[in-house]
Amino acid sequence: MNLAVLPTKTKLKIDSETLFLISELEKSLAQLDILTKFLPEDYCTLLKTIEAINSFNIDNSPTINFEQFFLSKKDYTEIQRQVTSLETALKIFKDVNPNRLIKTLHQEILTNEKDSAGIFREDNVLSETPGKIILPQNVSELMNNLESYLMSDVSYHTFINAAIIHAQFELIHPFGSHNGIAGRALTQLHFVWKRKLTKPILLLSRALLERKIEYFDKLHDIAINANWNSWIKFALEAFLQATKNSIALLEKINSFYRETVSASIKNTFAAPALLKVIEYIKTKPAFTIQMLTASLVLSKQTASIIITKLLEEKIITESTGKQRYRIFKNTMLLDAVSR
Repeated sequence: MNLAVLPTKTKLKIDSETLFLISELEKSLAQLDILTKFLPEDYCTLLKTIEAINSFNIDNSPTINFEQFFLSKKDYTEIQRQVTSLETALKIFKDVNPNRLIKTLHQEILTNEKDSAGIFREDNVLSETPGKIILPQNVSELMNNLESYLMSDVSYHTFINAAIIHAQFELIHPFGSHNGIAGRALTQLHFVWKRKLTKPILLLSRALLERKIEYFDKLHDIAINANWNSWIKFALEAFLQATKNSIALLEKINSFYRETVSASIKNTFAAPALLKVIEYIKTKPAFTIQMLTASLVLSKQTASIIITKLLEEKIITESTGKQRYRIFKNTMLLDAVSR
């Protein structure tokens, strides 16, 4: 595949539907950004974690199950590295050029693979996109062109440029692995860089995972037919859906917290330890008593009393039916993050 440099020579069709999507996305991103400024940081951390899991699931099999993730003692360093890579990138993105930022982002994601982390590939690779082999002979030249485009960002509206940049990065496939994860993280950073979001908490990968086949097909169509118009409309739809998903989830978490605290006060069992547990389960949708006592430094007796109260109030449920090794769920939140 001979990949053309940016800006694309294809004449983009900015029709009424595209303008509508841009307008709706502007409004939704503004609403999301306002929410993030008034909600606790642990809400944002949860969204970053959900995004990391979904981004991993797009490119990998077997996928990570959300309930297993929150319950497992397994060290999911792959997910944690994605979250910390964004945090690291945010600290430096004003001070380094885009290629340095991209390499740092990739290096953070692949912390334990020092030989390839943050280094542009020199060989041809098979893309994760089914049936498509990436053949750019000069990755550095193409990435320098992408860097120039990122820095100028004058050709089209910010959202259209975000779609173009995401696709171009995926098609260049600059690294030997983890290009999809790095590319979706780069899109998050692009919205922050262009001041459309304060924090990178867009649930982009969920929206793309729901349309995974179409996602890959649209990228493939650019590679084969230079069909940028179809991709841009798809990407704008995905950005908008991602924004709506993020808003809906933040509102559900906040609603759960307000209603749970209100019920606790109404029923006169709002002890400090209980409020600590409510704080815990608003971002941990599945847990055990052992996890609770370890995280909050509570005695097993205190934790058991609080769990019994929450079960009575139907704030949480127990899923095993056993007396030992019980698993408790914030079902509303677990359903919301797993959808």
